[in-house]
Parts: sequence; C-alpha cells; structure tokens
Amino acid sequence: MTPRGSKATGGPVSTGHVPVQRRRGYARWVARLAFALLVATLALAASAAGAPPDDLTDDPRERGALLALPSVYRLTTEVTAEALVTEDGRRVSLPPGARRLGEVGTAVGVAPNGHLVSAAHVATPFGESLAVSARIAQLAVTGRPHSEAVARGWVRATGARAEGVRIVRRTIDQADAGAGADGLRAWTPTVVRSDRAADLAVLRIPAPGAPALDLDGSRTNGTPIATIGYGPSSEPRGPLEPAVRVGELGRTGTAKSRPGRRLLEVTTGVEQGDSGGPAVDAEGRVHGIVVLRSAEGGIVEPASAVRALLSDAGLSPATTPSADAFSSGMGRFWALDFDGAERDLAAAAAAFPAHTLAERQRARAAELGGAAVELGPDRARIRWFLLAFGVLAAAIAAGFAIGLGTIGWNDLVRRERQRSG
Repeated sequence: MTPRGSKATGGPVSTGHVPVQRRRGYARWVARLAFALLVATLALAASAAGAPPDDLTDDPRERGALLALPSVYRLTTEVTAEALVTEDGRRVSLPPGARRLGEVGTAVGVAPNGHLVSAAHVATPFGESLAVSARIAQLAVTGRPHSEAVARGWVRATGARAEGVRIVRRTIDQADAGAGADGLRAWTPTVVRSDRAADLAVLRIPAPGAPALDLDGSRTNGTPIATIGYGPSSEPRGPLEPAVRVGELGRTGTAKSRPGRRLLEVTTGVEQGDSGGPAVDAEGRVHGIVVLRSAEGGIVEPASAVRALLSDAGLSPATTPSADAFSSGMGRFWALDFDGAERDLAAAAAAFPAHTLAERQRARAAELGGAAVELGPDRARIRWFLLAFGVLAAAIAAGFAIGLGTIGWNDLVRRERQRSG
C-alpha cells in the first residue's frame, strides 16, 4: 500500500483482477482490429458493388457528363492578323511575333454524320475575343504587362478590332475521357454554318457514326447540370481532358454584349476555353452551348438557338446509334445489370469504333460481371450483407472507442481517490 502523501512507485494500479494499463492495451488492440475489419469490409463491399468514383458516381450531374463525354471535342483555330484598328480609325500594326493567334474552345456532337456545334468566336475568331488575343500578343512581344484584364480593358476602351484576319488551320480532337490521349482521333473540320449574332457555328467532321446528343429545349430554373470544356481548372488533367463543372441552370435574360438575344445563365464557373461546350443534364441532354463568362458563372445559348441554326443549315438534330447504345449500356451498368451493359456497350463500339468510352466501359462491365459470378448469383443480397457487416464493425469500433474513454476516466477517478485517501 502506498502511504498517504507519498508518490506512487512500482507497478500499475490494480483494479482487483487485470491491471488497468493491460486492460487499456487489450481495448486498443481490439479497437484497432475492429477498425481494420471495418476498412476491409467496406473495401470488399465496394469491390462487390463495382463502385469506382468515375463510372459509378451517384451524382446525376457527373453521370450526365459521363454520358456526354464521348460526344465532346476540343476545337483549335489558328489565325493570323495584321493589325488592331481602334474605333476612331487609329491603326496599330502587330509585330511579326504577335501576328499568329489562336482560339481554343469546345465542340459537341448534336446531329448525325459528324455534325458538331461550337461557339462562332472559336470556330471563326472575330470581335472582342480575337482583339484581346491580339493585344495580349502585342504587349507580350514588346515586353509590357499583358494580362487578359489589361488587354480587355484597352480593347473595350478603344473599341479595337483585329484587321487582316486569315484562318490558317482548324483542328478537332476527341476529348480524353480518362484513358489518356493515345488512340484519340483528330480531324480537320469544315464550317457548315455560322451565326455571329448567336455566337454559334455548325461544323462537320468525316466521322459518320460519331455519337450525337439530344437537344432539350425545356428550361427549368434550378435543373442540375454540368458544363464540359477546355477552360483552366485547379484539378490536374491531360491536354485533351476537359474540365467538368457542376451547377444548375439559372434565369433566362439578356446580356449587354448580346442585345436582343434571350440567353440562359448557368452556375458552373465557366472559364475561357469552355466556349462551345455543352451544358448537359443527368441524361446527357444538351440544354445550351457556353458562349460567355459571367459573375454568376456563365451564359449559354439555349438549345432552341442550336435547333434554329441547324435548321438554317438544312439539318435536323438527332441522336445516333452509338450514342443511344452507350446511354442504354451505362443505364444498365448503373443498375448493376452487367450482362446487359456489356451487350449495349459492345453495340456502341461497333456503331462507332473510335468511341472514346464504349470499349473501356464494356471491359469494366465484363470484369464486374465476372466478379459478381464469383460471389454467387444473388449479388444484391451479398452486397447488403457486406454493407451490414461493415456497419456492425463500425459499431464495434465505436463501442471500443467509448470503452477506452470509460477506462481512462475510471483510471483517473481511482488515482484521485487514492491521492485523497
């Protein structure tokens, strides 16, 4: 027994059976075991469900973006310009190093036989955006500050426009849907129709079976959507991998730079390079085409404007067999019908062999279907059993955590009682 007032020395305090420190060690060991069991169980459940975050996401906006990605392209247009001419007629010649300019944006398939739509200012550069690019190049070559804000401020103050503009080259590249740039196709498109007032252009690539998305003219404020485009983002990605930005459809209204046009807001944080990209819903249907940035996020030309431009070009918007089969296959994939998904995705790949996702997702469906067969025929029951087991393991871990706290508190109380005698 330790005399009152003296410092305790020697072994751990006894509770009458097992020393407290040893009991705490047991509890920690069991808690660690329970936590490891929880982690392993949840990992096994995820494996049984086949739920990687890219193709089994529960976010409807990300699912819609995945459906749309095979129909998305990067559009690059290279031009040369000779000078900037201000509103009062002053001509500012561009130095040789500043005369070659380019616009990078996005395009999306909206009609059969390789017909795409993009922003006109990307497909046939003109107006303020081209003048800003020329001013940035001029300032950079002459060694002066050349941020976009500085260049845009000067262009708007002077009303400058580029002069002597000539198209050098247009290139359409398939979007990287996550598998890397190897094997992606590139084409030289032709401009079928362009409308500068709407800032829309119809292009065609020699890819008859290319997937095309449905246009949806119904606009409901608050509809969850995603925009897909080649503007910068904080997430690292490959040069042909577009950024997916999620948000909602906003109000319909007008913009000062587009008088007389009814435009649609989006809350997706549009960036330069997203122009021409689609705003899609959970089913991958296109509600509009991005044309401007705004304080609220972005401005899109609605699907009705795209329909009107296609009609002027003698075209009818429609989906294609490759897009329909892919959409059906992914629907089955998300319903865990891997056999049906495999059939539909194989059909999508057959309809358009250059499809950027069909073969990869078919292989995923085959892999997950094979794993489900190994688990047994009743996949749903096994999945729920594993998840329930995971919840039980979590409860065990929580119980031992509480037990650890209780042991620690009881130990503290005993020590205080012994000190006070």
